[in-house]
Amino acid sequence: MIITETVTINDKKFKHTYSDSGFYIQKEDTEEKYAEAYDVIDSDYTYIETEEKIPMDEENALKLTRGDVFRGIFQAKGIKREQIRALIQAMAETTEEEKIAKELASIDFDEALYFYRQNPLIDKIGKQLGISSYQMTKFFETNDWQELNKE
Repeated sequence: MIITETVTINDKKFKHTYSDSGFYIQKEDTEEKYAEAYDVIDSDYTYIETEEKIPMDEENALKLTRGDVFRGIFQAKGIKREQIRALIQAMAETTEEEKIAKELASIDFDEALYFYRQNPLIDKIGKQLGISSYQMTKFFETNDWQELNKE
């Protein structure tokens, strides 16, 4: 699904658009494809989600250890692991796709040594905690929990 949010970068507001499922987005009526797009706030560009998955190069991927992520979320939002687990457990299971997504999220949460920024679960949980995709990316780039609270 296409997500569009307003982010502030250097005191200027932009529209940030991306796929929450890890696919490239394409600017409508063009051949332009992006992993994510930042447009001036009054632009009228619209995007569609492609069927092309954004490749995840583990060597160069933004990643943090489980401890880094849990510490950062706790320091920024006061949210404990048990509360994050509850968010995952509350995920919908209406369709077969939702059941699979929930099980994969549970596995990632319990078993992953690292959390990769490209994992759609990161944005889904972040959104529920009031953390934008941009803030989450900055956190993964810097491992500074204060990025999770910046506008």
